[in-house]
Amino acid sequence: MAPIKVATGIALLVLAQTMVLVVGKMDLSLESTFGLAPGVAAWLTITGGHSLGLLPGWAALPVVLLVGVLVGALNALLIVRFGLGGFVVTLGMLIVLRGLLTGVSGGRTFFGLPDSMLYLGTTLWAGIPASIWLCLLLFAGGTPIAAWATRCARDRHYRGAGCAGNSRDEGGGSVVGAVLSPSARRAT
Repeated sequence: MAPIKVATGIALLVLAQTMVLVVGKMDLSLESTFGLAPGVAAWLTITGGHSLGLLPGWAALPVVLLVGVLVGALNALLIVRFGLGGFVVTLGMLIVLRGLLTGVSGGRTFFGLPDSMLYLGTTLWAGIPASIWLCLLLFAGGTPIAAWATRCARDRHYRGAGCAGNSRDEGGGSVVGAVLSPSARRAT
């Protein structure tokens, strides 16, 4: 069961990257975010050593989520608002985040993690680790979303209509997009 428990973290990373790739984008910084977020949470919640211990143990999960949101928002700001290339931004962010994690951890492993950070790996639900249940739940929800996003990505000029019926044969899509899009005019 231990190898499966370890694989759930990688599986969730793969699910997140799949969501990004399905819509035709890429995020090279995802793996470093996956490392930095819990590293910052451990740094802020553990007492002693090179850690700060400024927050109680229960705050670890919100800190992990907040770090992930901040990294994503910064990537989005640089790519969308300033028009920088997504490949360059996320590659640079990968390097920066890796450096931040090394700085925060002092290049060492964190010990004495709070129970809130160990919960998914140590708690059993119906005899199966909670991390496996969470992974199965997220894949069950993520797979239909990925399928829908794949269908939308096939014909990008219809995306403005919310991909309700992605082809003209189904009666969906944007009429304005179909009229204005050169590829739509060639297809008819």
